[in-house]
Amino acid sequence: MSEKDLISELSEAQLDELLMYIPDFSEQNLANIKARSFEKIKHKENPAMKKSIFRRFGTIAAAALAIMAVTTTVLAAWHFLSPSEVANRAGNIALSAAFEGENAININQSITSGNHTFTLLAIVSGKDITDHPIYNSTGEILSDRTYTVLAIQSVDGSPMPLPMDVEYQPFAVSPFIRGENPRFINAFTMDAGSISMVIDGVMYMITDFTNVTMFAEHGVYLGINAGLMIGDILDAFNFNEQTGAIAANPNFDASNALFHLPFDTSLADPERSVGILAAIQAENGYNGGTLANSDMFGSPLFYEVSPTTYWPGNSAEDGL
Repeated sequence: MSEKDLISELSEAQLDELLMYIPDFSEQNLANIKARSFEKIKHKENPAMKKSIFRRFGTIAAAALAIMAVTTTVLAAWHFLSPSEVANRAGNIALSAAFEGENAININQSITSGNHTFTLLAIVSGKDITDHPIYNSTGEILSDRTYTVLAIQSVDGSPMPLPMDVEYQPFAVSPFIRGENPRFINAFTMDAGSISMVIDGVMYMITDFTNVTMFAEHGVYLGINAGLMIGDILDAFNFNEQTGAIAANPNFDASNALFHLPFDTSLADPERSVGILAAIQAENGYNGGTLANSDMFGSPLFYEVSPTTYWPGNSAEDGL
């Protein structure tokens, strides 16, 4: 494919028509979607490497997804690239350095679910640790972020498929906070985005979202599940309203996993965390673990408009 911006071919009127199918979102959220909707689809080739980069956006999060197919030498199935190298392969030198820094937490925990094994390699948080800043709808840079790197493998050892493959299955990665309902504290409300690449059959995902170390005293989870709709995320995880615990739903009909993020409680920022929760409450009718508007997430948040473009439309130690 020659370099072509598929998304930007949509007129303002066409984008407005798509957004009509997303009910119950505030004007601010819709403005955020439109402000970050025009992303380029690029294609590069050279004798050493071939990459196809695809981008998408989510709803509240306006999440960016890139898929890269990279041809390299064959690695052993159990050998993963380092988080720093994954970031470097994604063209993010600042993030690569951050994963080598003292604030990075190496985890290397694997969970098998359904047809996939998910390995959380590492996590790092901080301000201005990326070469590719995220902007909100007003043009303000969201500089204080948490980044994670996950590796995803097929249980049967087959290479992970690419977006152009019939068997391709996208994944959603969400931060969750103990005591807070995943309906309202998730990838979308925490401004998440992700970049994925398949290297030697392994899919690597770099995901970023609002810095969640402020919730260290509460307990922070990272969930991953097959599917890109908000309904997939909500079905993949169970929330116990009495204890506040969140766990992977064993009855989810696809792969899902939940990791506990091992943050030191000294990183907690109660004042800021209260402010973040209050802002989400004001914007979405969130009511401290309860669903204020039962229809808010009644419709899919992602609509597939082409084979590669998506539009809005661990097991837990503390059981439910």
